[in-house]
Amino acid sequence: MRAALFVLLAAATLGQGDGPARPERFTAIMNAGPMNPRPTGVDIVVERWGTTADRDRLSAASRDGQSGLAMALRKEPASGYIYMQGHERLVSGYVQQEAMPDGGRRILFLCERRPGEWELANDTGRTQYLFRIVEVKLDDKNRGTGTIFHTAKAEVGADGVKMLDELSGQPTALLSVRKTK
Repeated sequence: MRAALFVLLAAATLGQGDGPARPERFTAIMNAGPMNPRPTGVDIVVERWGTTADRDRLSAASRDGQSGLAMALRKEPASGYIYMQGHERLVSGYVQQEAMPDGGRRILFLCERRPGEWELANDTGRTQYLFRIVEVKLDDKNRGTGTIFHTAKAEVGADGVKMLDELSGQPTALLSVRKTK
């Protein structure tokens, strides 16, 4: 009886198989650009993977447009973050991953844009482009590249996060992404 209860309890805490139970950590080099004058190291952390229930909740909120999705994302617990020394953590309310045909995977972080956090200009697209999307593409050895889209419009559907538009036209490259834990 105890063993059955333990198995049932363990299954309930693993998120119904929607992703690994343990956090994952990566390092990367952020390319020089408007955010930093020279290449800079960043840490990327997935605290928890978005579940089917998370995706469904955000998908329903997407039907109310960009502001509806932003309000729903604000209510989500932190799922991951990107950290660069001297800056606040860029917090993501939803993180998803997709398997790639080559054996690698694609990880997307959906972040709400907030004043002061990683902003290139204070007013650019503040009312229409409410999100920041971070995309990381890894090979089967957990090495790869990524991109930070600073000012994006997004929606969440049955397949997860989809970027609708990106205002800046100057996304920031993440190079030499590697899994550390």
